[in-house]
Amino acid sequence: ELWEIVLGSDTNIPVDEEAKKKWMIKAGKALFAIK
Repeated sequence: ELWEIVLGSDTNIPVDEEAKKKWMIKAGKALFAIK
């Protein structure tokens, strides 16, 4: 799932607020690790 973000393919952010929060944290960590 995080590799889809890295590679630029379409991603679906969860609609559920709690799931969305966790998804954003994971995405942020992945992007930080790339830098």
